[in-house]
Amino acid sequence: MQENTNPLFVVFTSREAAERWGLSENTVTQWCNRGRFEAHEARKSGKVWLVTKEGMERLTDKREEKKMTVTFEGKEITLTQDPYIDGVPGREPYYRAVGIDAEGNEYNVVWNVVDNYEEIEDESEMVADWGKPFDVIKL
Repeated sequence: MQENTNPLFVVFTSREAAERWGLSENTVTQWCNRGRFEAHEARKSGKVWLVTKEGMERLTDKREEKKMTVTFEGKEITLTQDPYIDGVPGREPYYRAVGIDAEGNEYNVVWNVVDNYEEIEDESEMVADWGKPFDVIKL
């Protein structure tokens, strides 16, 4: 798969970068204020810091984290954590994760496990369709 090099997809606000690389927005903003980015990697636009993908990868020594997104009732939600198994002992488990929408609202995202979940070794197969959660609850 070819990487998207369109400038709109390789520049992020400090908030977007923080979410994508699993950092706090404050950390990215401090890096900007303290000159940790090279001149071509960050600039301020009004009150917002803009940073490049290249700069984030250099400073974090890792590539952008690919965050899972789901659409529920027309709203796109980006997970801010990996799904984890949850539930009440003695009852069928489910998967849960927290996500955020474009407006910054947080959600609890829930998936039901497949019927034969006890026999499955590969955790990625425990849910029939990760793109279609059972429920999404605004926090």
